[in-house]
Order: sequence, then structure tokens, then C-alpha cells
Amino acid sequence: MTNKIRKVILLITTILFACHLQVAGKESFVSKQSIPDFKFIFDKLSQNRITYNRYNDSIFSIHNHDEWVRFFMTRSRKNHLIYHENEKLLNSIADYFETDMADTTKETILPDVAYDSLDKNFFHNYAYALTDPFITNRVTDILIRNFRKRPERNYEFLRAMSWKGSSYYQIWRLNRDNETLKKAYDCIAYVADSTHCHTLEELGLYGYALQDLCLSAWTLHHIQPLKKLKERYEKLEILARNHTADELEVPEKRRQLWINRIKNRDLEIVRGIYLTNPELIEKKEGDALVKRVIRQYPDTVGLSISSKLNLIVMKLRIGEIRTRTALKEAEEIYGTLIKPLTQQKVLGEGAFNSLMNHYTNLAFIVDTARVSTNYKKKHIRTFCEDIIRMFRHRKDQQNSTQYNQTLENVSTYPRLIKYLSDEERIGFVMELNVATQVTTYAHSTHVAQLAEAMMKAIIRHRRELLVGKLGISSKWQVRLHQQQLIHFITRAALCHDIGKNSIVSVVNNDYRQLCDEERRIIRMHPRMGLKYLKISQELKYYHDTTLGHHKWYNGKEGYPNDFDNTKSPYRFMIDIITLCDCMQAATERVGRNYKQEKSFEKVMGELREGAGTRYNPDLVKLIDDIPELYKELERIAIYGWPDIYYEIYKNYMR
Repeated sequence: MTNKIRKVILLITTILFACHLQVAGKESFVSKQSIPDFKFIFDKLSQNRITYNRYNDSIFSIHNHDEWVRFFMTRSRKNHLIYHENEKLLNSIADYFETDMADTTKETILPDVAYDSLDKNFFHNYAYALTDPFITNRVTDILIRNFRKRPERNYEFLRAMSWKGSSYYQIWRLNRDNETLKKAYDCIAYVADSTHCHTLEELGLYGYALQDLCLSAWTLHHIQPLKKLKERYEKLEILARNHTADELEVPEKRRQLWINRIKNRDLEIVRGIYLTNPELIEKKEGDALVKRVIRQYPDTVGLSISSKLNLIVMKLRIGEIRTRTALKEAEEIYGTLIKPLTQQKVLGEGAFNSLMNHYTNLAFIVDTARVSTNYKKKHIRTFCEDIIRMFRHRKDQQNSTQYNQTLENVSTYPRLIKYLSDEERIGFVMELNVATQVTTYAHSTHVAQLAEAMMKAIIRHRRELLVGKLGISSKWQVRLHQQQLIHFITRAALCHDIGKNSIVSVVNNDYRQLCDEERRIIRMHPRMGLKYLKISQELKYYHDTTLGHHKWYNGKEGYPNDFDNTKSPYRFMIDIITLCDCMQAATERVGRNYKQEKSFEKVMGELREGAGTRYNPDLVKLIDDIPELYKELERIAIYGWPDIYYEIYKNYMR
């Protein structure tokens, strides 16, 4: 009996000692990690972003060639330093919270005060001024993890949920993945559940969430049923008109937005759902809704430009207005209200998006008008000039992903581009390509010069490499079609990265290290480029070179996974673009903040090492066998960039 008691006492002692060690270990872990200075981190990230944008904007203010080149090099070095400093700052946050985030099923070890400090300084010193959806996504993950189990931090928890939902929505505009849109909805809908909101501050968040859920996008993509959308409108109306709303922590400007959203609910449903996808609303109900909206606005005085144009389009749709009358009204709105705004030297995000949204309606009205084709062409060309000018003057702070979608809409809208010739369509999309992503276009131009040098060397020295490709059956035919071959490879190079127009706000996030989601989005750019190629009969020929320029020669690595470059009739052309693309990227001296450039000889060593697997061995051997080609490629890659870049940038200098 005594032995049993001793064993029990020994067991209890062992357990208590183990618990003491575990607690001591936790205390030691926490004590060894001092809480980072989050105020300094977010202040510095904000300051670096402002500096980064200022350096990028300043590129367009220096006209002298030599001064511009010197500044471009200075900018590159500065951006390189910013990139590495931001990497350390962001990693310091991730490293500090790494243990707590590693296993979200366990209690947090780090002190609550660390989470409170992160929340305070993120929202006060960074989020509202310089929204970055990917950083927001990571920070709110950390905050939600802690605040979820702390009732006294309910407002901060709901705020983090709202911002996480908004960041998912921004990311969805890039990846077009409805799973991402569903995540956005789930976060915002949680806040829109009034049972979570009690204080005046929380009710303010509730109103913001309802406003966000009154967008037609959720219904259009089968996430929020139309019935639920209408319920959200009713709840927002109750909140906005309730006498207690006067006491809410909500700026008057935001309350007015709620009232306007409620006032225009039918217009939003018609424009955003019924006219976009008529199958989502029964035709009888949809037509009745259109008529109700039209009756709701017998007088357009005081309406926004967007509402005026929407009403004209709706009247056209149901035959309540003649096409010539609609065209006359639209011309007056365009001439007096829209055209003057397009002349602004700098367009902020709000002004830019608002103006751009008018052009699909204008194109629809012109397209349906019973006037001559030449009359329509004249209008459409004017609209395209406006669009290019506005993209050139867009103030790009990389705070929003909306303009990526806007670019796609206007550059591929059938009613707009149908009145342009094939060459005009190509010119239009290329101008937008340059205006949207000057650095990427300069990279593509650089690749095009390398690819042209490669093709000329093949035609001169190794014509047999082209026999059996693109319908060429002999060396003599290579010589006969040499101009077409050079034209093909040059334009293929110019188009290979055109898909990056759809993800510009990710490409331009090179002021910091990209996260996994951003890398996944980057890998989508070859496929995203295909929608731009569909606008022209000629551009369709560059389908495979655009889609396959990140595939390895052996077809076993690279992306996209579902494209087999080894079976493409354009495989040899893909191989040239792939090699030249990698050569330019590796030797890039000014445009890639995340790495240092390599010497041409080092790059050639990597090409030799990858010959037969990653790169076409015949092309690598061609460079080694022909000294003048080697020197020409080295000249273009290492020394050619100042003139190439300057010639492009000078067209956009202020």
C-alpha cells in the first residue's frame, strides 16, 4: 500500500514538474521575443511605397537622353534597396507570429498586446493610406486568429474580417477564381449578420458590409441569390433611415452613399444583372424592372453621367427610344460632360474608373444607331483615342485592381473594336499595353530585338533549322519568306507577355517580395494573354508562342501544365521566344528589383547547361558556333537597353 502511495506521489510530482517546464518554456519563448515596433514597420512601408511611386512617376519628367538614363539607373538601385528593406520589414512580422500561426488549433502563445499593437499600427499607419490586398490578407489572418477568441476585441475582429473580405475581392479581380470571390463574400457576410454587431462602431461596420453586399457581382457569379441581394438592400435602407444612424461612427459622406445605393437599387440590378446575364432574371420580371427604372427617372436632371447613359441603353433595349435620338443624346452627354474630363493631365483612380465605365455604353449606343458605318467608325476611333490618353494619364499608385478589369473590358469589347481594322485593333491593344505597363512593354521590345537577331542568324547560317516548320519545305523557301519569318518572331515577342495587362497590379508589386498567391497569379499570364489575341485575325497566329513561352524545351517543366509545347506546330518559334525571354530577364539591369543582373557569359553557361532540357540545343549551339551572333546578342542584352527603353518612355514624357 505504501509503495502504491509513493508511486502516485512520484507520478503527480513528475506531471507537475513537466507542466512547470512547459510553462517556463513558454515564458522563456515569449520573453526572448520582444514585440516588433509595428509603428516603425508600417510607417517605413508607407514611406517606401511613396518613394517607389515618386521615382516611377519621375521617369516621365526628364527629357534629356543621358540624364534620363542616369536617373533610370539611380531609380533601379533605389527600388532594389526598397525591395530588400521591405522584405526584411515584412519578414519581421511573419517571423514574430510564425509560432502562433503554425498551428491555429492551439491557444496563442504570444501576448495579446502584440496583436493589439499590430492591429492599431496596421490600420492607423498603413491600411487606409496604401491598400495592398496581399499584405492586408496576411495581416488580417494574424489578427483574426487572436481576436476571434477575445470578446472585448469584437469590433477589431469584425474590422479585420471586413478588410479580409475586401482584399479577397480585389484579388478575385486578378485571378478570376470564384473560390476567391466566395471567400470574400463569406468574410463580408459574417459582418453583415447583425447578431455580431452591438456597439455604434460595430453597427457602422455592419452598414459598410451591407453596402458591399449590395453589389451585383455576387449574384452575377451565383454566390448571393437575387432574393438575398434584395434583403441586403432592405436592411441597408432600415439602417440608413433609422434615427439611431445619426449616432453611428459613420462619416456623413458614407451615409449618403448608402442612401444613393438604395435609391438606385433597381438601376443596379437591371444594369449589373439583367442586362449582363438575362438568364438570372425571368424575362417578364426583368422587362418590368427596366420599365419601372425608366419611369423612376422621367427627368435626368441631377443624375450622374453613368445613370444618364444607362437609361439611354435601357430605353434602347426595350424600344422606348429611337436609335438616332439615343445617339443624339449620347453625343451631347459625351461632348459636354465626358470629353472635357478626358483632357485632365493626371487622372486619379476614382475619376479614371468612372470615365472608363462610360465607354462601353457609348459604344453600345453608337453600334445600335441607324447611321452609316463610316459615321460609326469616326466615333469609335475618337473613343479609342480618349481611352489611350486616359490610360497614359492614369495616376498609378497600385492601390486597386479595378483598372485591370477595365483594361480587359475596353480592349476586347466587341461593339468597340468591330469598327477598327485589324491593324487598328493591334495598334489599340499595343498602345494600351505600353500605357499600362511600360516596363513590361520595354522588356518585350528588348526580347523582340534579341529574337530578330536570332532569326536573321538562322536565315543566314542555319536555314535547315526552319525546314519543315510553318509549311516551309526547303532552304530556298526560307530565303523567300525571310521577311515574314522576321515579322512573325518580332511580333510574337512583342505579344508574349501581353497577358500581364490583366495582372498589372501584381507585376507592379515588385517593391516587395511576392507571396504565394501572387506567384500563382503571375503564372496565369500566358493564358490570360489569349483573350487579347482573339481581337485580331493576325494576333491569333501568336497563340502558341504566347501560351508556351514559359514551357521547357522537353515539355516536362514550366507552365501552363495543360499545354504541350512539344506537339505545337510553332514549337521552334516558342523555343526562340523562350530562350530570348530568359536571356533578357537574366541580364536585366534596371527593371527587376528582386535580383541582380548576370553577365552575358554566365547566362550562356546556364543556357548550355539547360540545352536539351530547358532550351533548344540547336539554338544554344548556333550562338556558340557563330561569334558575330554571340557579340550581337551580348550587345543588345547588356548595352542595348538605354536606347530601347528611352525610345518607348519618351512618348509618355510630360
